[in-house]
Amino acid sequence: MVKTDKVHTPRLLHWIHSIERLLTVCAFCLLLGLSSIQIILRNLDRIVPAWIPPLEQRLVLALGLLGALIAVVHRAHIQIDVLALRLPPIWKRRLAPLVSGASSVICLLLSYAGVRFVLDEADRTQERLVGIPLWIHAGIIPVSFALMALHFGLSIRADRSADDTGSGGRGP
Repeated sequence: MVKTDKVHTPRLLHWIHSIERLLTVCAFCLLLGLSSIQIILRNLDRIVPAWIPPLEQRLVLALGLLGALIAVVHRAHIQIDVLALRLPPIWKRRLAPLVSGASSVICLLLSYAGVRFVLDEADRTQERLVGIPLWIHAGIIPVSFALMALHFGLSIRADRSADDTGSGGRGP
């Protein structure tokens, strides 16, 4: 069982990271294309299709959450280290798994709240944007926070091994 975990976990994570990067690039390219079309149409005194601005808003939300997710993967996310300036390095390493665990729990709670939000949206509205129900667009919220929770949870093991070896345990 341990061998399976060691063999499949890196492959699975690599696959997940690839999908995250692909979705980020696709969302960015789509947003860039739609914004360019909107600018060109306005400069030509043409009417911009009514669905472009709301789709752009949802793409900005998706890009923000996907960017935060990639930042978590690379440990380049925003950190509020209240005690980090005052603690000796050995205590920073010892507390790192606890901080990662707390971050994972918080992201799980945010993911749960995101699921509730999406379900409420599904019950409340039947509106569609580009043929897709609006509540599906909001699905990026719980999914991104769940993936952040996964990454923080997996970093607990890395933080523990870094504490055992005395290294910082930081890096992609």
